[in-house]
Amino acid sequence: MKKGEHYFALAPEANTDVLRFTKAESDTFFVEMSKRMDRMTNMLLTQRKLEQLAHPENFPKELRNWLLVVAADCARRHRWINLSYELMAECSNPALRQLWDRWLARWWQAREEETVSPEAVIYAQPWLPLRLNPA
Repeated sequence: MKKGEHYFALAPEANTDVLRFTKAESDTFFVEMSKRMDRMTNMLLTQRKLEQLAHPENFPKELRNWLLVVAADCARRHRWINLSYELMAECSNPALRQLWDRWLARWWQAREEETVSPEAVIYAQPWLPLRLNPA
């Protein structure tokens, strides 16, 4: 995709998640989600712990999908790129997967475009081999 092109050319995917909970259920679920998301910001977080936080037991799939998105972004911020892809692969909501894919594509594009000068490239993807383009 070229710079300036829009990512909205694709038809939006359907949101298959329906959030229908009683007040008591939603209070319980959202408190638990909040606790898990707070733990995802811990500087001592490990990949294993992040996976555990993204997979609560006895949790509705609709809310688990949202936790997977948050966990995938957390993994991306830690540069655990493979884990971020694995977490999003578990998301069963096509709209959330499309949202993630589009956002991630824009994020990668911005990282690839970061330059100081033609001679000095800020390489924002240290896990990939450095490619030098002779001019």
